[in-house]
Amino acid sequence: MLYLLLFASVLSEEITDANAALFFSLIDHSPVLAILVSDWCPHCVDMMPTFQILEEKYNKSELVTIARINCDRSKSICSRFPERSTPGIYWVLTTPEQSEAYHGAVDYENLNNYIEKQVSPQLIQIFNESHFHIEINRHNSSSIFIFQAPSTTNNVDIIKGIAIQFKSYPCRFFEIMYDKYPEKETVLAQYDPYADKYQFMQGIFTERSVYEFISMISFPRFVPVSQLFFSHFQATNQTVLILADEAPFFESSLVSIIPKLPNVCCGMLYCGNHPKLCLSLLIPTNRGPQFIMLNSSLQYRWQFKDPLTEENIIMWTKAVLNGEIAPSGTGAGFIGFIRELLDNSRRSGIIPFILLVTAGSILILTCVLGTADSYRMRRRRMHYHKMS
Repeated sequence: MLYLLLFASVLSEEITDANAALFFSLIDHSPVLAILVSDWCPHCVDMMPTFQILEEKYNKSELVTIARINCDRSKSICSRFPERSTPGIYWVLTTPEQSEAYHGAVDYENLNNYIEKQVSPQLIQIFNESHFHIEINRHNSSSIFIFQAPSTTNNVDIIKGIAIQFKSYPCRFFEIMYDKYPEKETVLAQYDPYADKYQFMQGIFTERSVYEFISMISFPRFVPVSQLFFSHFQATNQTVLILADEAPFFESSLVSIIPKLPNVCCGMLYCGNHPKLCLSLLIPTNRGPQFIMLNSSLQYRWQFKDPLTEENIIMWTKAVLNGEIAPSGTGAGFIGFIRELLDNSRRSGIIPFILLVTAGSILILTCVLGTADSYRMRRRRMHYHKMS
């Protein structure tokens, strides 16, 4: 009961069953940093001073509401989040189902930087080259779109209108207010801070073409996995690389590999924080870092099974994207299932492989002989029927 009283004195805003509709709805509202806690969670108590400082700083802010949800008293609300483990920290723009989990150290500096990035404007006007590089460094964890267009056209209005549709995405839009690209009338490009490269939009500049260009690269090359992440890549029919890990052991290694990979989005998933999501993706726990590639639209799946080296990961990723490795998963059907069984047994050793092939051969032979015998019996019945 002492923990409960301590938490009640820490955060003035608490989301309960009675007032949840004021904080969460499909209609736009002020962003909420929702902190999931429970009465007897020792980690929640350890993080209490950090939460208190943040609450005091943003207590009167119109940019964000910092509120807690007691998962012991408000189970129905906590169950709507991707995971209900405590402590849990989520950024909510509309509903808990569409919230984004916070990934990172739970200290004041990191959480405050996270909030400031989240509430920073989606559209940023850039006035000179020095300002450009400052904002690039500030938003290097986002997908950055740079646009420049003359005031005599409505191209800037087109981009601004589409940018609003992507306000819940990890991307920012830089409107260039100086003559950065004097040789071009209208410019729209995406900057990749991991590879330090620009991808310029080509072709006719229309609302549809701009939307398609932004939609395909609206996530940065490296991003924490979320429900929005899966929904987006399913809608755009893109294959993504996911590193599933118990803790951030291999994260820095993946970041160093990204510039050497083909143009593929890489998602980071901590199974310790998101066991439900890992279970839905059929990712076994307690096995260390695991790489999988997914195409949710086609329901394809590829599992990395070789020794965990940089060279192997790069070669495997390229082979998957080039169609050199056949997929498994629901979309691959029965053939994909059999192919996965054969591959797993082959990797387990020669004896399991021989046993699986032998069992499969016996099963197929039994089915063939049974079908042939059934066919002969039907022919014989037909013959007797004609004779009678």
